[in-house]
Amino acid sequence: MRYTCAFLISCSMAATAQLHFFGAGGTVWVPFREISDAVRLGYGGSLVLGSRQYCQLWGLVALHHYQLRMRDTAKIHSRPLPPQYQEITAAEVAIRSFPWHPTKMPLYVQLGLLGGAINARDAASPLGLGTLIGVGVVFPFSEPCCSWFLEASGQYALWNVLLRDDLRPVIRSWLVGLHLRFGL
Repeated sequence: MRYTCAFLISCSMAATAQLHFFGAGGTVWVPFREISDAVRLGYGGSLVLGSRQYCQLWGLVALHHYQLRMRDTAKIHSRPLPPQYQEITAAEVAIRSFPWHPTKMPLYVQLGLLGGAINARDAASPLGLGTLIGVGVVFPFSEPCCSWFLEASGQYALWNVLLRDDLRPVIRSWLVGLHLRFGL
């Protein structure tokens, strides 16, 4: 009886452990609309903790940090000159759905809520609350569970559309990333 209980506990721990994952990766931050005249590009990465408790629906918590590269002021068309955006640090809570039956490379759709700071050399508050929508692919993916996977994604982020300082515009960007995830 004692060996049976130990076996059942160890099997359940292994099964539970494979339902969660941790990962990190790099992302290219491409500005869109309001600040695209001022910001050329951004580079950064993220750390993600996720759960695959439900096969077709994953929950995620992530931390992001991006260093932004400004354009030369002579090439900026808008006047007065926009603030000198330097970096974005944000926390994300997201839900990922796999609307199609799992295949070797399943596609997903992701919706998220972003809260963070958009640092710039201006007097406006850096705090913002925004949203994110994206698509991606996970590979290699195998059942019953994978111990690691690579993820490629493209996302559209509205960094401060829900909450921002009155003096700061809505900051929009495209995010293109590649991340490596490991089962916990």
